[in-house]
Amino acid sequence: MSEQIEAVEVDEAANFVIEETETVETAATTETTPEEKVETPEDKLAQLESVVKEKAFKEREARREAEQLQEQLAKLKAEQPQESRPNVPDLPDPFDDDFADKVRQRDEALAKAVKFDAEQNMLQQQAQQAQQQQALQEQQLLNKRMQTYTERATALGVSSDDLRVAGQQVANYGIDDQVASFVLDHDQGPLITKYLSTSPMELDAIRQMSPMQAAVYIESSVKGKAAQLGVKKQTTAPEPVEVLNGAGAPVYDEGPAGATYE
Repeated sequence: MSEQIEAVEVDEAANFVIEETETVETAATTETTPEEKVETPEDKLAQLESVVKEKAFKEREARREAEQLQEQLAKLKAEQPQESRPNVPDLPDPFDDDFADKVRQRDEALAKAVKFDAEQNMLQQQAQQAQQQQALQEQQLLNKRMQTYTERATALGVSSDDLRVAGQQVANYGIDDQVASFVLDHDQGPLITKYLSTSPMELDAIRQMSPMQAAVYIESSVKGKAAQLGVKKQTTAPEPVEVLNGAGAPVYDEGPAGATYE
């Protein structure tokens, strides 16, 4: 009897597994495939703005330390005492009745004046050191960016002379500093500069845009044109094999008809 009960339980379990499997397969077959999203012009513009913002982020990070130094300088200026330098009176007349008191007061005022001058001198030195450190850091950052810019130019096939002339021509148009900085840090910057130096209409259009609009315009419209001025990549594919024309082995003249050869 127990064997019959066990057999029934096994059959019921098997039927349950089969039903669950069919249910899963049915759900899998009825699952709809999501439609592919069509990229709109707004999506492309958003992508370009994302690229521009990413490049701008790197520049902001590089300037962050310089801004911190500027804040330190402002703090030092704010900490300067507001009181004026103590007035040191002239030497009193030796015949005055309170000559000794006046001399003592004068000595105290002189000591305060000396202390005031020393504090001012120290604060001035600290401010100068902060300014020098900020200027040095900004110069080092600019030198590093210019070195990278020059290395890119060499890799892209733009000579140093061409780059210098093109950069001067673009600068003469009065391009916004933020736009110039964007081109300087762009991976195609030297080619963009070279292209814009020969395209006054493009330069005039960019000059009338906001920095963000100009960056998006350069990324979407100028970069592709400028890339055509770069070094052409050399192909590594082997030259095609020369195909010989002909139908096979050469055919020789068999001589006059009926001739025999021993």
